[in-house]
Amino acid sequence: MVIDLSDGSMVVVSPESIVTLKDYRAAASLRELFGITLGMVRVRINHFAGKPNPYRMNSPTASIAVRGTEFSIEVDAEGTGNDW
Repeated sequence: MVIDLSDGSMVVVSPESIVTLKDYRAAASLRELFGITLGMVRVRINHFAGKPNPYRMNSPTASIAVRGTEFSIEVDAEGTGNDW
């Protein structure tokens, strides 16, 4: 599944992944975008109007704050993850 965000950012969720989408508009500072429990996602965070986007993603082993980059997050059945 591909999720296109209004600022041009994109999240690609691999099949059989478990992802919880968050309401980032309700966050006080960093925008909580999603949590991943199982599977893999590929994320491309876009700079909106030349400014960084302060998104945060959570996995069982890490909280990832990004401002404009492209990366993947993978979490296996044991809850261990790889971020790259």
